[in-house]
Amino acid sequence: MADDEVLTGGGSSAVSRRGNAVHRTAGPWTPTVHRLLWHLHARGATFLPRPVGFGEHGVDEQGREVLTHLPGTVPGYPMPAHVWAPAVLATVGWWLADVHAASRSFLDGARDTGEELVWQQPVREPAEVVCLNDVAPYNAVFDDDGALTGWIDVDTAAPGPRAWDLAHAAYRFVPLSGVDGHGSGAPDSARQRRRLAALCQAYATAGDEVAVTPAEVLAALGPRLEALADDAATRHAAGAAHLEGHAEHYRAEAAWLAAHRDELAEPPVAELVVVNGPIASGKSTTAAALAAAATDLGRTAAVVDVDDVAEAVSAPGAGASGLWLSAHHAHGALVARWLRTPLDVVVAVGPFHSPAERAALLDELPPGTTAHWVLLDTPVETTLERARADPTRGLSREEAFHRERHERYRRLLRAGAEGPVQVFDTSTTSTEEVVTAVVHALGWHWERASVTQVTRDRP
Repeated sequence: MADDEVLTGGGSSAVSRRGNAVHRTAGPWTPTVHRLLWHLHARGATFLPRPVGFGEHGVDEQGREVLTHLPGTVPGYPMPAHVWAPAVLATVGWWLADVHAASRSFLDGARDTGEELVWQQPVREPAEVVCLNDVAPYNAVFDDDGALTGWIDVDTAAPGPRAWDLAHAAYRFVPLSGVDGHGSGAPDSARQRRRLAALCQAYATAGDEVAVTPAEVLAALGPRLEALADDAATRHAAGAAHLEGHAEHYRAEAAWLAAHRDELAEPPVAELVVVNGPIASGKSTTAAALAAAATDLGRTAAVVDVDDVAEAVSAPGAGASGLWLSAHHAHGALVARWLRTPLDVVVAVGPFHSPAERAALLDELPPGTTAHWVLLDTPVETTLERARADPTRGLSREEAFHRERHERYRRLLRAGAEGPVQVFDTSTTSTEEVVTAVVHALGWHWERASVTQVTRDRP
């Protein structure tokens, strides 16, 4: 018989690997959990382990349960940056919704047949679905590229409300915590609101597409943390020395949540970066680079360019049709709508030179939004040279028009245009240098966390 390889990560039970199988301590609930895993696998939840079919109920000669081994890495605290990637958070929501949807027929079947189900954790009402009860980074498997590929340790599964399970996932993956030590950076309520909303949105688009609101998750999280504290206290008193201090930690987290719940329940608002400047100053290039930097630093970003909105107008175009200001109003409305989503960053691209153009953007913004202005104040000789070298440009390649537009920009700027936070001359400053300075000013200092999550596609 091959020697067992002791595995780390996951929960608190003893786990070892033998070949492609994992052997774990079993309990009275094991047969029920194994039937659940077979049921979920048959309905597409292949990201979960499944029982290995030898021995009664998939147990070995020592009475341990035997499950398939999921290849990859299970991280530990402080978690690496890829754990907090937006694609991982979305996958958590999708997978949890899929499990919940598939579990309903498992519960219905047991009720119809009178089958006795035994669970390790208490059944909580309303028993809408089977909750996994411990969806967390330490129970997640990642591949070498940092993509989420599986979940382990489902022995604590039990029927309960959707929000109960989603609250635990949010606590661990947002994370909805007042502690700086997860690897996700210091607690930031604005970012926590956005990530909670993103998790709930992903959940609502998968499985049976049932919406659970951030408010419902926050309402469930307080009792969920108290339950974690009670369970940790009971197990520690029974001899689980590794749970020393856990009950106190969860109660402190519950107190933090109670103090911040109203703030966390507010609608999310993204950060707004406004890139302004004359023709051919590099606005679109800078905006695209800023969005790429945001993505690399674990944030979701959208670029909304007023020129792209104006191009929606059929020939002869927004300008020739007298609809240029209308294009600005449509652009401002689109920016404002994106700001009210779980996105982290919206990059609005101008020009925003006249008071009317700026008002079209600023008057639509959600209350409390602070725009971070980036002005590319580039000399006309440089911008004209760039425009002439770009065959995709039209009227802006003509010198008279180009100089008139540039003079308009400078006249309006001198007349008291909204003052930008940062000013750059892109004839002497590279795009990389501009982006580095803006990222520093915005305080984006996570490690690189960009991940392409290819587990499944969503519309």
